[in-house]
Amino acid sequence: MIFIDVCHDKRIIGPNAHDSILYTKKQVYDELKKWFVTMDDRFNTDLFESDKYINGFEISNEVLAPIVSELASVDFSRLPVNIIGDVYEDYLGEMLRGGKKQGIKVREDKARFKRKSQGIYYTPEYIVDYIVTNTVGEILTSPRPSPNKLGEGGLTFDDIKKIKVLDPACGSGSFLINAFDKFHAAYKKAAPDKKDFDIKRTILQHNLYGVDLDQRAVEICKLNLMLKALDKHKWDELKGRKLLPSLHLNIRHGNSLISGKSLTDQEQLNMFNVYEADKDVLNILKLHKQFYKTSDDDKKHLLWEAIKKGEEILNRRLNGNLADYFSKPDEQHPLNFEVAFPEVFSQGGFDAVIGNPPYGAELKDDFKNFVLKKYEHIGGNTNTGNIFIEKGVSLLSDDGKLGLIVPKSICYSDAWLSMRNYLVSNLSALIDVSKAFDEVLLEQVILIYNKSILSNKVFTAKTINGDFVNNALVEKKVYINFDCYLTGLTNQEINIGVKIKNIGETFNKFCSIKRGQDIQSKIVNEKWDIPIYRCKSIGRYVLKEAVEGLTKGVYDKLTEQISYMSVPKIIIQNIIAHVTKPKEHIIIMATLDKKGIISLGSVGNIYVTTKTIPEYLIGLLNSKLISWYAYRFIYGNAIRTMRFDNYHLNRLPLRNIDLKNTNDKAMHDQLVSLVKEMLALNKSPELRENNHIKIAAVDHEIDQLVYRLYGLSEAEIKVVEGNN
Repeated sequence: MIFIDVCHDKRIIGPNAHDSILYTKKQVYDELKKWFVTMDDRFNTDLFESDKYINGFEISNEVLAPIVSELASVDFSRLPVNIIGDVYEDYLGEMLRGGKKQGIKVREDKARFKRKSQGIYYTPEYIVDYIVTNTVGEILTSPRPSPNKLGEGGLTFDDIKKIKVLDPACGSGSFLINAFDKFHAAYKKAAPDKKDFDIKRTILQHNLYGVDLDQRAVEICKLNLMLKALDKHKWDELKGRKLLPSLHLNIRHGNSLISGKSLTDQEQLNMFNVYEADKDVLNILKLHKQFYKTSDDDKKHLLWEAIKKGEEILNRRLNGNLADYFSKPDEQHPLNFEVAFPEVFSQGGFDAVIGNPPYGAELKDDFKNFVLKKYEHIGGNTNTGNIFIEKGVSLLSDDGKLGLIVPKSICYSDAWLSMRNYLVSNLSALIDVSKAFDEVLLEQVILIYNKSILSNKVFTAKTINGDFVNNALVEKKVYINFDCYLTGLTNQEINIGVKIKNIGETFNKFCSIKRGQDIQSKIVNEKWDIPIYRCKSIGRYVLKEAVEGLTKGVYDKLTEQISYMSVPKIIIQNIIAHVTKPKEHIIIMATLDKKGIISLGSVGNIYVTTKTIPEYLIGLLNSKLISWYAYRFIYGNAIRTMRFDNYHLNRLPLRNIDLKNTNDKAMHDQLVSLVKEMLALNKSPELRENNHIKIAAVDHEIDQLVYRLYGLSEAEIKVVEGNN
């Protein structure tokens, strides 16, 4: 119905279908089905295929007429083609709202819910365009020698037809729609005399592919692409029948992350080209070609049935191992890409894989067990964003390009270390888009990967309100050296970071850290004997009074579990404080614990393992310089929850002191003295209040001393303090 109304409003069809349906004296549903037959004959879309289930029930006028009337009142000519993406979001929203009956918590605030829906399921256009431009766009403009008609980058019409692009989690199709435009421009340049609608048919049939686990998303993606092909064409320009190609073979329903064995994994085929030697594969390839060519409904139906049978034969060969992981493998909707898209893999794979894959969902144990065995580069991290990256790379041709938007934790988290190491040699761009999606709890980055090009540098930038800032080319040896994908930094900042990192040892050579215990359920607010401290109890040189604790009886039962804390140590906020004003930064907060306090898991306990004086370490940890360094070169400018554990301690540069060097010893002793003074001034709320000016002065003195210890110039200090 939406397709019909959009076609009417954009003058793709002439008569006002909805009005004629509404004014009928017959059953509205019967009249609507007649229109479906007419539209199927005209456009050949999968939407209007005859369906025994649809034909087998009735819808009353009281139910259907208001829907038709409401749609007829919308002027789709004033709306962009991808407005259907909003329909998809609303559908998802209704599914979530319906989940309330099953105990699923859903926000009631409609505006807030819509933003959340858009954040999760709809990608901002500037992100879509950047990814498509730097993958599909680059392929279409790459210089390739051609003997005759030159299009974009020397590509002929037939060259462009061979370029295959996939979105493995296509949703409503926003990435494929953008890619459609790139292909359209390239074809027009390569063959300016070619009929425009024929070019659009070619794009749908030969260039664009999508997969989604949600069957509704698959149908909406098809709808979007068909409307895109018809856009800007008037009804009197479109002659003939069966105008659009079927998208059955291009946009598929399935789980992109679950598949059986690869065709090329089968031992008996190792010495052959499977697409030339395997009769079952050859049969499907032949059927695909016939399916694309025919417009006869009966023949197409028979071919589709034959294709499904052929796929079932191959899938049964490949999916036998799935029973080792899933009790009902078919319910996982596994997708073998080589079977679904044989014409793509017969020429080596996809030229580009693009999209915004889902990530962060709770996964069942059987799925986790499967991916941990199947994917060798995820390093035990079963975040689906991580898995989609490896899957995407595996689907590329030898010179293919990958462009995805993924969680920013890939830049700095130890859980993503294996994937960082896997990608770095072929990584070509990394863009920090930060909070690109409203209401999404994760930050994101755009990742561009070029399978055939090993480069020494990565293009990095940061986006602010859609504008790209802090553009820089970063040497990959810097990425490897820092064990972090740096994004959004200036060259000045990177140079300072390198200087600090090369200053000496790292903190873990002098101390180790262990979190407190998650014993919140044991805590009482009244009549407690042993105080318990949380993250918020810790400040810079401050330990606030406890307001809760454990009874003696509970404490005695937990003694073995918590005894490691009952010694003097440095304590630090394990959850790092992120501050947005006057500019985004973090504040590492540490102080000295002389009593051996007991803390929760939000507190880190640092144990000095050498003869280093604890006050020296505390002074460094609380300095502006160390927080500045950690934010940029350990946490990758993140703004969400950041933990401070041994992984981070191991990467924090410590200015080691040569006590035989007079200047070194003097700076060391001065820092220790200043820290002791700060601890004394912060011993109680009253002292802090009465000495706040003196505290600020001593704090400044410590920062200046730390700058000297790490050898920063006046110009470099200005960069760190944001005054450059």
